[in-house]
Amino acid sequence: MRKITIYVFIMVLFTAMKCDDDFVSKSTNGRVTGRVFDQWNNIPFVNMKLAIAEYNYKSHGITGEEVFVQYLTDTTTDAEGYYDVSFVTSGKGDRYYVVPLETDESVFTYYYEPELIKVYLNIDSADINFLHLYPCSLKVTVADDLSNFPIKVATDFQPYTIADITEAGSEVTRQLHINKNAPTTLYFYKGTQHAVFTIPVTNTTDATEYSVNLRNEDFKDM
Repeated sequence: MRKITIYVFIMVLFTAMKCDDDFVSKSTNGRVTGRVFDQWNNIPFVNMKLAIAEYNYKSHGITGEEVFVQYLTDTTTDAEGYYDVSFVTSGKGDRYYVVPLETDESVFTYYYEPELIKVYLNIDSADINFLHLYPCSLKVTVADDLSNFPIKVATDFQPYTIADITEAGSEVTRQLHINKNAPTTLYFYKGTQHAVFTIPVTNTTDATEYSVNLRNEDFKDM
């Protein structure tokens, strides 16, 4: 049994290593079509820039990683969110994806994980579902006795990009982007504590405002 186990392990290892540089032939033609759409709001993403990304899978024994090679070409979605892009492989990669370029905080990608393009098909398809977010001006009145700065600010859509609050007794404004169709959870963090607020549904694409009076008693242990 031990010999069989060792033999199987060696075969798996050999197979993984063998596929390390199994490139798609240079000048192979590929084409992929699809639509970038917001299913929740039932609207397309118009003029969104997309690219074909080429990767090479590098084996490390029985594990591996995808290493970015280059963008082969790009395109933009039309007035209905559709795209149709052709590309030619470089001979340096073996995996190909449609990826968005230049998205801003008004687009929530659901932490998009692109589908592998099947280059061997004459035409592959890849539809993408993202969410439109809409501007909300957050106005924070910071209590005079609030301590333990900086205080970090975050939402589920913007976990890292909102500027910290750094001074007690101040009034600050931060620009958020929120889902108009569902409540948005707003977090303030200091040390091992956090304060949690809920921005209600707005049901509008217009810019909105939300105000918070931030006090020490709002913070609870995490």
